[in-house]
Amino acid sequence: MKRWLIPSLVLVALIGVYFLYKEKSTNSLVVLNDITQVPSSKDVPTISSKTKSENIKVTVKRKGPFMRQAREPIVGDGIQIIDQFKVNALAGDGESAFMVFQVLYECGLQTKGLGGIGKIDCTGITPEQIAEAESFLKRAAELGVLEAQVSYAGVASMRYVTAEDIAKNIKSFEQYKADSMRYLSAAAGTGNVDAMLSVSNAYSEGMIVEKNNVRAYAYMYAANLSGLSQTPTNALAELSASMNTSEIQQATALGKSIYSKCCN
Repeated sequence: MKRWLIPSLVLVALIGVYFLYKEKSTNSLVVLNDITQVPSSKDVPTISSKTKSENIKVTVKRKGPFMRQAREPIVGDGIQIIDQFKVNALAGDGESAFMVFQVLYECGLQTKGLGGIGKIDCTGITPEQIAEAESFLKRAAELGVLEAQVSYAGVASMRYVTAEDIAKNIKSFEQYKADSMRYLSAAAGTGNVDAMLSVSNAYSEGMIVEKNNVRAYAYMYAANLSGLSQTPTNALAELSASMNTSEIQQATALGKSIYSKCCN
């Protein structure tokens, strides 16, 4: 087991939590002000505890690059929210599944004393229910919910915090890695810049997929073509430091192809 694997998994988990629960930051406000480059409110529904589950629809794919819009925090009684959305979630509604996940995950954070947004009343929600959070996240990701696809790798990695966790669950760990890359690649394919950067990092770190500098550079290049990337200006230079001229040319061509397929 590589020494960097476990701390890297924890880092990914923290990143996943950050993206899942972040409020609109200064950077995201700058990006979201350009409404021609992000989904409109009609494309990405805002969800609150008062939203009727039957009106929820999966995010519509939009041609062009975009960053994820921050959802409004969920407020209200956790049990009531779960009761409202769970039936539809189990019936195949991705947004309802993601709603249930968010409530259970938030309550899990509160139970462990790890904070969270703190706007959900978790009274009466059991540890057994909280343990189901990841299954609802996976259901949402399978049903195409963008936030679920981008967040899955970080959230699910918490099952593999130690080398012993991985050793005891080799098959599930391999499945976790495969699912994580499948979801991230699908999200990147819609033009989501967050996902492109996550795929680039995955190939660069070699944690959930075999290390591949060409593909890492390609996805970073595609993200930078969008004009929305908040990555440092020297990110591509850092990646290219370990690549030869032929690899950089190959990666650049692949990056242009990735961008063309999703965003032109």
